[in-house]
Amino acid sequence: MTTRWKALNWFVLTWYLLSAAVQYNDPDPLRWIAIYLVASACCVLHALGRPVWRVPALLSAGALVWALVLLPDVIGKTTWGEMTESWVMSHDRPNSINTEEGREMGGLVLILFWMVPQTVVGWRRRTAASA
Repeated sequence: MTTRWKALNWFVLTWYLLSAAVQYNDPDPLRWIAIYLVASACCVLHALGRPVWRVPALLSAGALVWALVLLPDVIGKTTWGEMTESWVMSHDRPNSINTEEGREMGGLVLILFWMVPQTVVGWRRRTAASA
C-alpha cells in the first residue's frame, strides 16, 4: 500500500464520518448512518494496510442499484440548487421528496466514488498474495 493511498483513505474517511454525523435530521437516518459507517470501516482497513474487497464490492453494488432506483424520481424533477439550498427537508415545498431523493442519490454516488477503487485495490492485493 502506498502512502498516497493510505492518506486518501484517511481523507475520504472524514467525508464518510461527516456524512454519517449529519444524518440525524434525515427521515431514515439509521440506514444512512450504517452505510456511511461501513464505508468508513473499509477506509480504516485500507489506510491500515489491510484492504478488503468484498465489503466495498457489496456496498458498490448496493449503492449502484439504489441510485438507479432513485434516478427516475430525480432527473428532471429537482435541481442542484434545490438540493443544496437548505440543510433540512421542507415538506411545504412541492419538490421536497424529489429533492430528498436527489440528495440520497448524491450520497450513493459518494459511496461509489471510493468503494469501487477500494474493491479494485483489495482484489488486486488478494490475487497478488495468492500468486
